[in-house]
Amino acid sequence: MKKHNEKIVELSQELSKGNVQKSLETATRVTRPSKATQAASLLGTTLGVGLLCGGLIGTVLGKNVIGLSSLAVGALTIVSNMKNFKRK
Repeated sequence: MKKHNEKIVELSQELSKGNVQKSLETATRVTRPSKATQAASLLGTTLGVGLLCGGLIGTVLGKNVIGLSSLAVGALTIVSNMKNFKRK
């Protein structure tokens, strides 16, 4: 019976080592942005700058609702994409 218990403990340890390794690999992959994610964040930031500029132009031309809305959306887009881009 003791050998049987030792064998079960060994198998459990081997399984847990594999699970821990897989979990670490998954966590590393999920927390580090890929090249595609970084490129998308840069594109989104560029679009945010465009919205920001459009909002400024709209506000200057007297279209306050559209201008202020574009300013807010542009700023939010820039902040969101930069936060995602700088994630490590």
